[in-house]
Amino acid sequence: KRLAWFEERIGEVSGESSSQRPSSQRLNRTIDRWIWQRMNQRISLVERHIETVSPRKAIQELMFETYNDLQYYFRRVKGDVDHWLLLEIFDRWIRMMTPFAPHFCEEMWQRLGREPFVVNQPWPTPAADLGPDAEVEENLIRRVIDDVKHILAATGAEYSKLNLYVADNWKKELFRKVTSSIIKGMSLKDLVSEAMKDPDIRRQGKRAVSFIQQEYAELSKQSTEKLDTFLNLEIDEFQVLTRESGFISDETDLDVSVQRESQPTHDPKNRAGRAMPLKPAIYLE
Repeated sequence: KRLAWFEERIGEVSGESSSQRPSSQRLNRTIDRWIWQRMNQRISLVERHIETVSPRKAIQELMFETYNDLQYYFRRVKGDVDHWLLLEIFDRWIRMMTPFAPHFCEEMWQRLGREPFVVNQPWPTPAADLGPDAEVEENLIRRVIDDVKHILAATGAEYSKLNLYVADNWKKELFRKVTSSIIKGMSLKDLVSEAMKDPDIRRQGKRAVSFIQQEYAELSKQSTEKLDTFLNLEIDEFQVLTRESGFISDETDLDVSVQRESQPTHDPKNRAGRAMPLKPAIYLE
């Protein structure tokens, strides 16, 4: 059934002529960059599984994780797919699947209009890294949706509106400071002492100390790679959530209002102050 799903999707894009589209017009959307980055990561991951003789893990990545990513992509774009992008993704997917389903992959390779035989093609190589922002943005959107669905399932109550509150800039700056300090190996005590020398942070008083303690405990669990990603992030959460509020609404069946923590337009329960970087506060009504 899963192979049949891939066959159908490949058939849908195989007749398109978008492969000649100028490169300057490609991957303009966050979701397009996200799926491209996911495939880049999968190329390296599947290769590693094959080298360590872990075919089950390789097939899990190709048949299930790739499927889940593409399902999410199709939901996000609502029919407005980038055919050039999908052709490139399926090109790489077919090459990686060839060791496990050679006859099927030869047929799919021909359907894409590729030649000669796929068995003679080189293993795909990851394309240029587009940076972590697209993946972090998509994770932000998915986390909001998952959190809201969890609340809806747990409460069983009927809601019609979702209020999202995005953290203030001082929290974002302090988030970077905490991240940097953990990378440097600084203790929590030294971090608090150093951070409170900043008058803008000191002005927040106990809120700043509580924030540092909470984020230090959370970020200390993250890998160095993830910390480096957080340290160099340049995303506007308010802009991202506002831009994708329609998708969030479709996924949750709620009207969505995105607000800034410092200037909420509607916050009857004072939830805005709970907003954290990459974790907007939620209020359902």
